[in-house]
Amino acid sequence: MHICYLLLKVLKRLEHLDFIASFISNSDLGDSNLFKSIQISLKILSCFSANEQEQLWCLITEPLSILEILIMNTKLEKLGQVLETIRSNIENCEFDENQISIEKIDEMLRNYAEKSLEFRVILQPGPKLNRTPESSKLLQSLDSINFPSGRKYFVIPESVPDKSEWVQNHEVTECMCCMESTFSMFNRRHHCRRCGRVICGSCSLKRMRVPTYEDIQVRVCLDCYEQSHQDYTGASSSRSETSTRSIECDYWLLTDDPNHNQVVREEFSYEYAPSVSLCLAILKHHSKTEEYPKFLLDQCDGMLRLLQPINSDTMREIDYLLVIKMLKSLAIAAKMLSAQCMLQWGSSLADRILSQADLLGLLAERGCLHLIPTCGQTQSRYIDASTLRRLRDKLLEGEQWNLALEVSTKAGLDNTGVFAAWGKSYLKAGSLQLAREKFQRCFDKTAHYETSTELSGSFSSAHLQHSKRSRSFTMAENHPTKNPPLLNEIVHILESNTCVIDAKILKDIKNAKPLSTSTWSLSSSVNLPLHNDPSVCILNKLKNLNNIAAGNYCAISDGSDSVKSLNIAKPHLEPIFYEECVYYLSRYGSHMSLLEFYIKHGDIYECLRYMLENRLSSDVFIEIYMLCLRENLVTILQENMSKIDSTLDVWKDYLKNICRHLEKYSKLHSLYQLQQFMGDFVRAAMTCIKFYQDGAATYSELTSRVDYLHKAQQHLQQELEQEQWVEVASVRKSSMDSQESFEAKGIVNPSLVMKMDSKNVDRHINTIWRQIEVAKFLAECESSETPVLEILPEILPFINEDLPANEVNKVKIPTLFGSYYERVQLAVLAIVCGNNVEDGFGIAFRIIHDYKLSPVKVYCQAGKQLAKTERYTGIAQLVSCIRSSGISDSAVTDMCDEMLILAVQTLTKANATGPQLDGLIKLITDRAAKISAYIETKQLKSAYLLAVKHKRIGDIRRILREAEFLNQPNIKTLCQKILHAHSHSPSHSKD
Repeated sequence: MHICYLLLKVLKRLEHLDFIASFISNSDLGDSNLFKSIQISLKILSCFSANEQEQLWCLITEPLSILEILIMNTKLEKLGQVLETIRSNIENCEFDENQISIEKIDEMLRNYAEKSLEFRVILQPGPKLNRTPESSKLLQSLDSINFPSGRKYFVIPESVPDKSEWVQNHEVTECMCCMESTFSMFNRRHHCRRCGRVICGSCSLKRMRVPTYEDIQVRVCLDCYEQSHQDYTGASSSRSETSTRSIECDYWLLTDDPNHNQVVREEFSYEYAPSVSLCLAILKHHSKTEEYPKFLLDQCDGMLRLLQPINSDTMREIDYLLVIKMLKSLAIAAKMLSAQCMLQWGSSLADRILSQADLLGLLAERGCLHLIPTCGQTQSRYIDASTLRRLRDKLLEGEQWNLALEVSTKAGLDNTGVFAAWGKSYLKAGSLQLAREKFQRCFDKTAHYETSTELSGSFSSAHLQHSKRSRSFTMAENHPTKNPPLLNEIVHILESNTCVIDAKILKDIKNAKPLSTSTWSLSSSVNLPLHNDPSVCILNKLKNLNNIAAGNYCAISDGSDSVKSLNIAKPHLEPIFYEECVYYLSRYGSHMSLLEFYIKHGDIYECLRYMLENRLSSDVFIEIYMLCLRENLVTILQENMSKIDSTLDVWKDYLKNICRHLEKYSKLHSLYQLQQFMGDFVRAAMTCIKFYQDGAATYSELTSRVDYLHKAQQHLQQELEQEQWVEVASVRKSSMDSQESFEAKGIVNPSLVMKMDSKNVDRHINTIWRQIEVAKFLAECESSETPVLEILPEILPFINEDLPANEVNKVKIPTLFGSYYERVQLAVLAIVCGNNVEDGFGIAFRIIHDYKLSPVKVYCQAGKQLAKTERYTGIAQLVSCIRSSGISDSAVTDMCDEMLILAVQTLTKANATGPQLDGLIKLITDRAAKISAYIETKQLKSAYLLAVKHKRIGDIRRILREAEFLNQPNIKTLCQKILHAHSHSPSHSKD
């Protein structure tokens, strides 16, 4: 065994060494792992040349270190050849700390792949940032201050600084040696091992031995190198050639000395890092396990950290676009490997990283990475939906329209907001066609609006019904019921452009591109060359600035004086902006919003024309009419209605509905004005009567409103006169006939107004005069302190039984325009309210006669009211007036008797007695009625005498029963005797 070990040290031929190692390993004479490692190293060395083998003999027991040398020196093809050679030896090896294995090789590959992606950049400069820091004790000795001014001479420190004393990377941005080279992602920072300064690659090409670094030649700056060798000019070249790398092709070399190897590994770095191609080339030899894609995803995560948003004013050393390309390459590789390794979450994460990289690439191309909103120190490396929305809003604030659109598209956000902001920007600048194109993408397309804007000429009913019918239906159905908020913003922006556009600018625009009408179809606007769309507002402002610069202040077209010179009462809106408002409202807005816009800007004719074309509902017309009422534009509205159709036939349904609406909501003055406009004089008279009655509490108040009745009378007179006038229109009978005939037409539309024959008109005029008469009489009675309103509820009290509870106590003033019972009440009031019955009897009689009231009902109610106030004289006067009224004797007698009986009953209930009551009974003509009156008033003796006198046996029996009830024995005895004698007489009366 001892001999075998000696042979291992002496022999240099690979086949001999392999035989000895195999023999020892198979014989179990020593450490089997050691000899297996030697066998693997021998196979590895077989792939090298003799010179290379000589340099690597020291690593015969460490095959992993040999592989590490190949990786460090990027001998990747050789590495692949070696791994293929030893694959059979390492595939079946179990994982052991002291033995080479696939897991160890993979771990080493990942370690150096990570080094190949090393970024030596600063993301945020430190607070002590100094481009050429010279205050550190490491930079110069005290003697350096004696050198002349200019570039300060550097003096090497006496002692080698420790790593903790090195200048920190984030404290400098320029090379501290040449002071010219600026650090970046590829012009990397290096540290001089002799002085600790941060230097560039060009200033660190020299290497030499430095104490504390063993015998390894390490990187130093030119200053340190020159000052260290200035006394050894002759020997400097030979010393510089002495190196730890003994072979020319390899730079980094490991030995069997652990301390030496530790220093080499600490000093190692890839000169051209970061490099994705180098990383993937190293990892190409990695086994296809889950650790491979996981490592790539971890590196992607690290690169995303480099792309975190930073303030725009900080110094950057990162080439963001290149980092993003590197990120994509790694993510694609990770995705492919995840699929091969069946790592589903890895594929998903790789897709997310790619999506993120695309988005960051867009921002990096435009230099807008700093706009990504920050969410504090613990910000996620992946941008969520809320952050994307805030980023999009920032881009919109910066007018980065295309970028905001691309961000929204890639992030899956709704692009409507981007197009809306874009369009509003164009609109404010005056690029109207470009704004249309952007807003088209925001709205759902409504009706196809394309008509002529020529408004001259009248519109007949037939023309409106036939020429626009099919398209009007389409438009009415497609318009929304309410404006989108964006549309309101658009109209507000356009209406805010109150400046007067220079005429020359408008002319140039028309010559360049015909923005002809507000009803331009959307298809035509899209097909136009939008890049030629001028910005009207900007051009106008520039024109004004030129005028100001030239001192031509009178030519400024943006001032209030220009607006005043146009004699415009309302806010000025240029036709070009007016047409744009109409375009948007007609295409995307509600019918009501467009109509309101027309009215706001005084274009009532177009408003009415639009309503007819689109056959809008009566509710829309009602809203427009009420708006005109509020704006005091009703007269203009009505004039334009007549202009469109003088017969108002096309407005028939609209006018009927607005009349109902005004009447429903008690807007009587507006209704009255509309009725006069329509020529509806009968209804106008009825409205005047409502004015007359509405809210009147006394007849004195009614008398003060008598002018309304005079107006009503005038309207009825107009109705009578209108029947006598006609409109004569010429009519050509045939095309061949040169002579014209004429036809007569009514001045007003009979289907629109209320018609009444002359007989009824005369009757209503008579009612007006009669009402004036009776109201005047009752007002005089009120002035003489007659309680007219206190008497009123007692006349026909059943009228108020059906009234609501809150109106029972309200006294309604009856007029002749009311119901039958109101007229009865008026007739009764006329009789009972005067000082004498004769004063108002004539009025009451005429009311009875004109309105065919029941005289009995009126007189009985009058007698009852007179009896309640015990006006015996008045009752007698009423009897006298009735008898002198010219009615036949029998009818008069019956009416008087019925009235007197009711009066007597009323007085009896009030316990009235005396000769006056007897006098009333004596006025009764009918015997039976008179006897009944005596019985009613308990005057049984008078009743008995009258009944006996006229032999009324039936009445005597009634008197007998009443005498028994009232306990009057004398009358009872007398009645019994008469009845007894009558019963024994051979013939007796039957009455």
